[in-house]
Amino acid sequence: MTGFLVGYVEQWGDRSNFYINEICVLTNVQTNGIGTSLLKYLRDILTQKNVETAYLSTERGEGKPEVFFRKNGYVTNESRVLLTMTISEF
Repeated sequence: MTGFLVGYVEQWGDRSNFYINEICVLTNVQTNGIGTSLLKYLRDILTQKNVETAYLSTERGEGKPEVFFRKNGYVTNESRVLLTMTISEF
């Protein structure tokens, strides 16, 4: 296996959304279009199933993940924020 994409469909009211939980491509074959192909394949499947939105959480900044997703048409949704808590510090 050279790569995979994992996620799930969520129903929000009358809309269906797909959460991309993980997308992985072997390091030695990254930048060969495999991740982009996985996202295009996902888009085709979601179109057939009338899923309106795909979304994900990744590191902010100019690191590889954000650059990759922006290159593939994803944009920052300014109305959303990801909050985390380290349980041991609570």
